Amino acid sequence: MTELRAMRRNNMSKQEKFRLEGEDMREDRELRGYVISSIAQKVSKINADDILNGRPSTRQETDAPKALEGRTSGNAQWIRARGEGGQSTPNPQDPRNQHPR
Repeated sequence: MTELRAMRRNNMSKQEKFRLEGEDMREDRELRGYVISSIAQKVSKINADDILNGRPSTRQETDAPKALEGRTSGNAQWIRARGEGGQSTPNPQDPRNQHPR
């Protein structure tokens, strides 16, 4: 990252480089804070008996993120109008289903 930054900032003024270095330091400090917070949270969930006995932690994580839900379609009327109901019913609005009478 340092090499890339140096290459990208090669032709910048000293003032601009100084400003960007300040932003880099703030971003680095923020990232380290997130990493430390995450580690501290995980460590706080470790059971001391499990460490002493060489077993992995048996505690359930209650604040683990829930599985993301898949995309849901619209209401039944919307599904029928798009022909997505799983049945082979033609969509009356689809120009491919317009047959001359």
